[in-house]
Amino acid sequence: MTMRTTSIGILLLLAMMPTLAVAQEIEATVTMNVDNIGSLAQSEVASFAYEMKRYIESNRWTDEEWEGPKVKMTFSVYFTGASGDGVYSARLLAGSQR
Repeated sequence: MTMRTTSIGILLLLAMMPTLAVAQEIEATVTMNVDNIGSLAQSEVASFAYEMKRYIESNRWTDEEWEGPKVKMTFSVYFTGASGDGVYSARLLAGSQR
């Protein structure tokens, strides 16, 4: 994973923090759509969904001890553009179910 992809992940997760703050144990399903970016950019973000899932599931999102089943969450990342200098634009849809 490139530094650019990692930066994208961090920015997306910061945007989601209010949603994630109540759950420590998350079972994430992450999908992505790269149809709107070129093939070079697609190869640069190829492992993004895997890395995002790994990051979400390996972090603690609260200081309290989590009891109960994991919170099932889905994340859909739609890449809408990419510049030549590693800057990407994307839409993120996040959902959860209990």
